[in-house]
Amino acid sequence: MKSEEKLSACPHCGSTSAPNVATMHEVFKDAMDVKAEYADLIAVVCNGAFHGCGSASGFCATTDDAIKLWNERAAIAKTEMKRSATVDAKLQKFLRG
Repeated sequence: MKSEEKLSACPHCGSTSAPNVATMHEVFKDAMDVKAEYADLIAVVCNGAFHGCGSASGFCATTDDAIKLWNERAAIAKTEMKRSATVDAKLQKFLRG
């Protein structure tokens, strides 16, 4: 399950240490039975055991696909945060008159 691509910070909580790659079996091992055909699907999860928020990328067939999906979400979230900050600054300026 190794990939050369580095995981981006969590798009929800900002953690850089909690996101990790996990199989569906690892994610749900205590919560539910996972059918054997789905057990090896892979996701990136912001692991609560490492003070993460629990968000996940969605399950993919390969580690590279899961990481790519996670990193795309992180990039979108970063863009949205910048846009929100710009709008907020413009609103504050308008409200001050």
